Amino acid sequence: NSATPSSIQQVTLPGGTASAYIGSSTAGCSKSGASSTFSHIAGLANDGTNIFVLENGGNCSSSHADVREITPGTGGTFTVRTLTTIWNTTATSIDYASGTLYVANAGTIYAVNTSTGSTTTFALGSAIGSGATYYHLAIDQSAGDLFASIGSGIYVYALSGGSPTALSGTSSIYGALSAFGGNLYTQAYLNSYANLYYVSETSGGKTPIAGAGTVDVGSADGTGTDAWFQGITSMTNDGTNLYVI
Repeated sequence: NSATPSSIQQVTLPGGTASAYIGSSTAGCSKSGASSTFSHIAGLANDGTNIFVLENGGNCSSSHADVREITPGTGGTFTVRTLTTIWNTTATSIDYASGTLYVANAGTIYAVNTSTGSTTTFALGSAIGSGATYYHLAIDQSAGDLFASIGSGIYVYALSGGSPTALSGTSSIYGALSAFGGNLYTQAYLNSYANLYYVSETSGGKTPIAGAGTVDVGSADGTGTDAWFQGITSMTNDGTNLYVI
């Protein structure tokens, strides 16, 4: 449901066959195993076994966002629990690294322990500048870094702590992010064309890898500029390939 995202689909690779996984076409707030319902899904992450769902307010509450954990069992069964509640309705992005979920929520990035649900503040946008808002997060676990887009650029945070640093040449980027292999992948607009870029995780800059075709935006498979994109909402990767929604 595009207006109120409320279900999760499973896509089998490499064939691309999609099937219903959990949730319903009707938004809801039930936490009853395989019959669980969801409301306003804003992001997904996983640790290789469990799926973590970021629900941004919506039908269940107009004042907070929930982080819920889905543990698949045998025979199509699921265990669903709420890990934590974050009191704001602008949570936009979630990613996972080494037992911790990182959630972007307006001007704060929260760290959530996936075992206990304990939630602490990882970073504050106010340390970058007044009114800084986090839009999207991506983590490169091999590098030990978290990348955050704030609209006026991308900032790098070491997962071990410390002050953020700005990636040069990334102004105007606030689209979805995915990181692996020393590069950060993102969407940005150039002359009204929707483009995919890669950005060096260490030196910044942005190099187009797809898009910038002969139309403003669209949807077409192809190589380089023959591929068109429109309304990119999220990205993920398997360490080799990039997947774009």
